[in-house]
Amino acid sequence: MKFIEVENIEDGLKKVTDNKIFAYAGSLVGIAYNLQNRFAGELKIAGKIGENWPLSNGVRNDDLILLNIMQKAINSVTKEQRKEILNKWFSIKYENGIDYTMLYQLLTVFLLILGIVSYFYNQKRRLHFELEVAYKKLEKLAVTDKLTGLYNRHKTDEILVNQKELSNRYENSFGVILLDIDHFKNINDSFGHNIGDKVLKTFARILKRNTRTTDFIGRWGGEEFLIIVPQTEKKSIIKFANMLKEAIESYEFPEVKNATSSFGVTLYKDNESLDTTLVRVDEALYQAKKEGRNQVIYK
Repeated sequence: MKFIEVENIEDGLKKVTDNKIFAYAGSLVGIAYNLQNRFAGELKIAGKIGENWPLSNGVRNDDLILLNIMQKAINSVTKEQRKEILNKWFSIKYENGIDYTMLYQLLTVFLLILGIVSYFYNQKRRLHFELEVAYKKLEKLAVTDKLTGLYNRHKTDEILVNQKELSNRYENSFGVILLDIDHFKNINDSFGHNIGDKVLKTFARILKRNTRTTDFIGRWGGEEFLIIVPQTEKKSIIKFANMLKEAIESYEFPEVKNATSSFGVTLYKDNESLDTTLVRVDEALYQAKKEGRNQVIYK
């Protein structure tokens, strides 16, 4: 025989149910209690070893009063009372053989029940999956601009608040870029709103293609877009904005052919309000448009 040590009774019985060991030997009281409460119907007591393992109750060696009380309490329990107590906690049944006829009948019933349960389980699982997919779609719709697929204004506001908290906590700065499609009204008036919508979608694709995965792009409203750039500095964000400006300027848009954009750029300052940051970047954009458009102004 190969003996394998286990952590405790529950661990040993679990290994038997998992077919990792053939059998477990231990205290009858402990085994019976665990079979009744944790492994009911899974395991059975197969036999009894001809040894007694006396159990004792211990107290601290500096508490003689408690020791005397406990000893008197144990001595006062009669054999009948002990049996009565044990019978309340477990019942002993030894299995010496298997009735295979009964086993086949039980197996047939079990397979039938299992089939019914599996059918309803799969139905429930399918419905749960469909609900989960629908919930994710709704969740995405709640934060996404329908036309461009970028974050909507509500989600962009939420990201700004999160970035402010991170910036204040870790003492680093984040940048904000506000850009506006130049003469977008003329595009709508000359080519129609359908073409104008295509230009907005194309702008969104250009921005996505030329930004990092850590950047956040939102449609701020109309033809305005807001880009949040975590952990950046003045030189880097100005270079980044100019790169986006050139990518837009060199792109050939459907129908419209050429389109440009004006950029306002700023950095969030320690512990200032977001309104202050947004007013500053808006002023930078206004200055870029006032000074001839298709340029980047840092403020």
